[in-house]
Amino acid sequence: MAAASPNLKSATIGGVSASAKSAAATSSTGMGGPAVSEAVVVGGGLAGLALAIGLRSIGIDAQVYEARSEVGGGEGTIISLFPNGLRALNRIDPAIVPQACEVNLIPLGVSDPTSLLLSPSGDVIAPWGYSATMTARYGLPMLSIRWRDVLDVLLGMLPNDAVHTGHRLEEITQKEAAGEGSNGEGNDSEGTVECYFRTVSCGNEHLVRVETPLLLGADGIHSQVRKHLLGREEGRNGSNEVAWEGVGPRDNGRTIWRAIIDSTLASHPLLKPRHIFALVGPGRTATISDAAAGRLYWAFTLVDSADPTVSSSRSSGGEEAREKILRAFEGWDAVTHLAQVTPPELILERRVLDLPPLPFWVKGRAALLGDAAHAVTPALGQGANLAFEDAAQLVECLRAHSGLSDALLAFQSIRMPRVQAVASQNIASSKKIYDGAEGGGRESDSSSKGIEAMPGESAGAATTGEPASAATPAEPAGAAASIAAGSVTGGKGGGGDGSDFYDYLYTFDTVSLTESAAGR
Repeated sequence: MAAASPNLKSATIGGVSASAKSAAATSSTGMGGPAVSEAVVVGGGLAGLALAIGLRSIGIDAQVYEARSEVGGGEGTIISLFPNGLRALNRIDPAIVPQACEVNLIPLGVSDPTSLLLSPSGDVIAPWGYSATMTARYGLPMLSIRWRDVLDVLLGMLPNDAVHTGHRLEEITQKEAAGEGSNGEGNDSEGTVECYFRTVSCGNEHLVRVETPLLLGADGIHSQVRKHLLGREEGRNGSNEVAWEGVGPRDNGRTIWRAIIDSTLASHPLLKPRHIFALVGPGRTATISDAAAGRLYWAFTLVDSADPTVSSSRSSGGEEAREKILRAFEGWDAVTHLAQVTPPELILERRVLDLPPLPFWVKGRAALLGDAAHAVTPALGQGANLAFEDAAQLVECLRAHSGLSDALLAFQSIRMPRVQAVASQNIASSKKIYDGAEGGGRESDSSSKGIEAMPGESAGAATTGEPASAATPAEPAGAAASIAAGSVTGGKGGGGDGSDFYDYLYTFDTVSLTESAAGR
């Protein structure tokens, strides 16, 4: 999509006039509607687009600003939609999931392909029936869908003039109304956020000012909105703003390689249509999946300490990345075969990143969601699903609360505990997955204990080099070994917490105003 012209809220700094104040910043006079009628969403990835769709459905004119010259990303990645993510998308707009399934030729609610957990040599450890198990217990399946296809469906549900590409956020300034505190309390009918975006028009780079009553940061793990809300340097520009420590991405000591290729390129006897394979070994994981429409998806991860001979530095290109895979996965025949037949230009290499818990997600008239607030590694395959949950809950809070500060603080109080619980379980699962890595990649057979901690790092954790607006993609296998070990069917898995955690995870629904108020 070509860069859209900024709408009436924008004006060039240094031009004839500054941006107009938001025309209708409120409907909070007891009418029961949202506290604002307009919002700026920074980030044109899955989270940002889904949020914009939801906001517009309740009468909020959401305008999306994306730093890249076009809405895109997610190349070489598929996304797993679990029951909680599907339910969140259905809350946002019931048309999203059926359209995404139609694009991917995936029947909604049908059991997944034959799915097998394998040893590095290809021996079957355990089968699992992901969608069948999910549907039986939670009423919704697990679906593996191309990240890019979901993005295109979401983008197609928004009007062209609601998405502004080529706008990189440079600065924000919150202008409080009289009597309005920094926590957002006070007169919700006034006060705005000034956003300054750098863009190019007619070959000239300039700043554009956009003024809005509500700013929402859905711009990914490298979020510019988060930096402005939490990451200031102390005393910058003579201010007294607090410098928050540890609010940037942290490296998890792992590299991930992935690609989507023409399935006719692969001829290894292990690889079959309508199959998903997950292989796990000390410090290494691999997922190989039928990606529909004649495509095959693969993703391999390596812990740095598992093979010190493989450099953790970024490869210069696909050829070097391939050589790293061949060295790190020597003896994994299916993995090395795929690395050899994949065109080098399709091989993507990234570092696996996440975020530490943030002290807050809401500040005044601005809020964070998705990877911008809580990027996780995909040991549980929940990155994008959590982002969709955020969007659905934020829309519900804005719909139900007539005061903006009440709505945003309710969103934060509802979402932070759940996300922190999932993130903690995610970390515990990741540690189990890589227990064998400390020995520098020593050989060992996978046991039932290892099955409980099946890796999720097959399709793109929060990673360096990803578009800043992208919600973390999940992998097709996700918590596959937890399923194989019986965690979803009442056994003990996923960190030893039994089925209780997975029931909590997959039975997500938005919290209503009444429930939220009762819980305070």
